[in-house]
Amino acid sequence: MNYASVIESPIGKITILADDDFVYTVTFAEKDTHGFYENDLTRNAANQLEDYFKGDLREFSFPVKQKGTEFQQEVWQNLLNISYGEITSYAKFSAHIP
Repeated sequence: MNYASVIESPIGKITILADDDFVYTVTFAEKDTHGFYENDLTRNAANQLEDYFKGDLREFSFPVKQKGTEFQQEVWQNLLNISYGEITSYAKFSAHIP
């Protein structure tokens, strides 16, 4: 089953989609969530995002499993290595991706 939560943030509406085990989408894109209900995962992710935007949270702890190619998975994994507040360039970031 699929679940959804939608929150208003300082930078726009955010839609969170999850299955029974993982959050698989966090997006600013408009998503049709008709017939979707919240679950513990989407509520937890929504609460963490709200805390982040208030400045009370720097690391997320909800389980994520995004769909994508092996290369995309590697890029997303490397994004997790960028510390809160760290500034990097595309060139510097891409140097860490084989």
